[in-house]
Amino acid sequence: PVAREAAAYFLARRFLWPKLQPPSQSSPPVADQALRDIQPKHIALGAGCAALINHTFYLIGNPETKDCCLIPRPYYAAFENDMRLIAGITPFGVAQTNPAAGPTPYDLQVAHDAARKQGLNPKFLLLTNPNNPLGTIYSAATIKAAIDWARGHNMHIVVDEIYALSVHHVDETEFQQQSSSSPPPRFESVISILNNQLSHDVHVLWAVSKDFGASGLRCGLVYSQNKPFLEGLQTISIFTCVSGPIQYMIAELLTDDVFVDYFLKESSKRLKASYQICAAKLHEMVLPFVPAQAGLFVYVDFSSLLPTASFVWEQVLTQVLFRQARVVLTPGESQRDTRPGMFRICYAWVTPEVLEIAMERLSKLVSKLRRLGLEDWEELRTVYGGTNSDKNDGSKKLSSKPATKFRNGGSMIANSNNNPATLTTSTKSLTVSAPGKLLLAGGYLVLESPNPGVVVGVDKRFYCSIQVDQEKGSSVEKNVAVIPITVSSPQFGQEWKYEYHSATAQLMANPKNTSMNGFVEKTLRVSLLCLLHNKTTTTMVKSIQLTIRGDNDFYSLVPHLKKSNLPINLSGALQLPPFLQAAKDDNGKILKTGLGSSACLVTSVVAALVYTLLNDAAAAAEPKGNDKMNSMRDVIFRLAQICHCHAQGKVGSGFDVASACYGSHIYERFPKEILADLLVQLEEETTTTALLHDQLNAKVFTTTWPGGLQAPLQLPPFLQVMLADVSGGSESPSMARTVLAWKKNAGSAATTAVPHWDDLARLNPRVGELWQQLMTVATPTEEELKQLANTAAKEWNSSDDTTNSSCRNILYQLHQTLAETRHHLKAMGNAAKVPVEPEEQTALANATCELPGVVAALVPGAGGYDALACIYINTDEVRHRISGLWSEWGGKDGSTQVCPLTVQGINFGEGVRLEP
Repeated sequence: PVAREAAAYFLARRFLWPKLQPPSQSSPPVADQALRDIQPKHIALGAGCAALINHTFYLIGNPETKDCCLIPRPYYAAFENDMRLIAGITPFGVAQTNPAAGPTPYDLQVAHDAARKQGLNPKFLLLTNPNNPLGTIYSAATIKAAIDWARGHNMHIVVDEIYALSVHHVDETEFQQQSSSSPPPRFESVISILNNQLSHDVHVLWAVSKDFGASGLRCGLVYSQNKPFLEGLQTISIFTCVSGPIQYMIAELLTDDVFVDYFLKESSKRLKASYQICAAKLHEMVLPFVPAQAGLFVYVDFSSLLPTASFVWEQVLTQVLFRQARVVLTPGESQRDTRPGMFRICYAWVTPEVLEIAMERLSKLVSKLRRLGLEDWEELRTVYGGTNSDKNDGSKKLSSKPATKFRNGGSMIANSNNNPATLTTSTKSLTVSAPGKLLLAGGYLVLESPNPGVVVGVDKRFYCSIQVDQEKGSSVEKNVAVIPITVSSPQFGQEWKYEYHSATAQLMANPKNTSMNGFVEKTLRVSLLCLLHNKTTTTMVKSIQLTIRGDNDFYSLVPHLKKSNLPINLSGALQLPPFLQAAKDDNGKILKTGLGSSACLVTSVVAALVYTLLNDAAAAAEPKGNDKMNSMRDVIFRLAQICHCHAQGKVGSGFDVASACYGSHIYERFPKEILADLLVQLEEETTTTALLHDQLNAKVFTTTWPGGLQAPLQLPPFLQVMLADVSGGSESPSMARTVLAWKKNAGSAATTAVPHWDDLARLNPRVGELWQQLMTVATPTEEELKQLANTAAKEWNSSDDTTNSSCRNILYQLHQTLAETRHHLKAMGNAAKVPVEPEEQTALANATCELPGVVAALVPGAGGYDALACIYINTDEVRHRISGLWSEWGGKDGSTQVCPLTVQGINFGEGVRLEP
């Protein structure tokens, strides 16, 4: 009883009262108030949280009815044994839209439905807050929404708060430097969130093992208001009880406020210091990570080091990290992450001095690994294992034989310095990304100025990681005569090697290259010609290495979902590992979804080169990070447009490059004449290097380009976009040529209007105007949003609808205007004999438009079979509704398979960026 009373006091003071007003000194004794707020009879002790979790599932669950527990992933994989052994409960991972923010009701519903389809009965929801392995804190709203959802499905909610007091909040300025998202939430216990009204279905766990570093004491507690459950615990706890001496020690500890206050303050201070050591080095290594707010670890993305996105290579990397750097990290596969290359670093296990040594070792090894080619990785795989037969049970021991090819003085991380003392040798490493696009209005017409295009940027990106070896100093040569360049594309299983000859500005492909990529080669040649002839630089570039990757949604997901036996729906798409190889059809054609992969690739490469090579002799006061990137955005836009046009062999519309640079916006094509002569000179290669460089730099740095970005666009908080993977990509250039030829013939006489084209010229600007109005209109209230989400758009003009009239009317006008553009685009395609909106797309678009909460469904851009875009009222309910229709569509005749993609829209200003 004494230990349970101490635990009740501790929970009241540390978990409940931080939000609720604690008793004042003039009120009854604090301890008495604590025992009234949290009654000792509602607390049970056990030999750690693992034992108590097992007892909880054993007493409440039933393996005979195939009860399962939903767990947002990645998660602490030991939970699986805690519920499987003895209790017989099946763990079921929840794919999350944003793992750092926590599960949404939509995420939970998708997982619930998937579990049901597998014959399981979702009985539990297990939440860990603060989260392990992410180190993040769920907001009170996220916890409350998850609990409300679970209660709606008659489920029990187990909340593990074992890291509750290991919070080391970084300040908001520091957090925003690490993440573009909003400031982190403050931790609030579920006891406080629910105002201590847990009812029969919420059970809270905590132990001394983490917050007090006392795992060996084996003492945890469960707080529940479920009387039958607590009575069961009294009986079963005989197998995992806490000894009397330990109970006495714990009671003394939990009630010693002076010591606990001091200990937690000092612990938070030290955790933050160690975290900052770790985070600073990760920034230096250009390894993305989840900004941690609590716990003992940070979750890091090492996937850029892997030759391909595979857990086999993750196993190899795990062994390399241990054998070569003597650093032990927890791989993501063991935490049930679906993305190969994720690792958890526990920075609190060692002293700060040891941590600095470990991170320095890791940094040197990462630098070496980035230089490896596919053949090198294959040798590492031979040495360290990582085949499909490798098991975690130790049945196959991995070889400890060193990879002699990579050892330098006995180790891959050994120091080597043969540089002259007068020069400073350095390596710049960073990753830049550029987003894809959806052209919601302006297809075909955007090719002719001044017709506008309404472009929404999306959150799927191409990433270019760059490493430049260089020397700085007053005595360096202008450039080395030949600069070796390596470009890796793990998704395509390709590696291209080049030599850039500075004197002639020629990019020479290695004859051993097994393939070529015109977008890569021509972008490299033009960018280096522009950037490596800066007369004021004191930097000599010695070598360049690039690694290019694209998010999965640029290509069809259906083949991967089938191969992985995953459902062809949003849940399945969210479970796929990142950076999969691009899917192809039976004829070897890549199946694209129309997000603008080539423009994103070119823009990311250009941005990486510009950021790394331009102004590298500038004063120390120059902008840093994304401030520097923003200051270079216009230069990147112009150079990327030149590179993309050169690679395509023509002056395109350019809205895809503009979106990659700026994000969502209204676009107008720049005049073709700006680049016509330059493109001819680049193609013929007859102009002298010096003259070509001067003309190129004039276009990039000094010439004013008419057109381009006309107005920024933001997504109102009540709107979002979705994309359906319908088939396999269209040949937009050939379709555009056919439509323009039709238009020329249809309007050959000066006084003859062009049917449909002229209608679209009137409607497309109206789409942009309405969107801009929605950016400034008053946001609907929660009740108004609910009405919009549960009413079909065609009914939004009804006089008995009580939603915000201004917002409702604008949304209705947008719905009507986009419906008209669909009509004229389809009619124009039929007249030109081009499948702008094929019948399969028409049927799907019409069915989608009938759903409540859908503003519009349309074929974006040039149309065809790329994908179907949908604008909808931004609620989980509407998104789930759309996803359900698309997943079950099958063209109604079984000829078409439709898969919802994970695409979401982004705002203006969220274009090309430097990754953390």
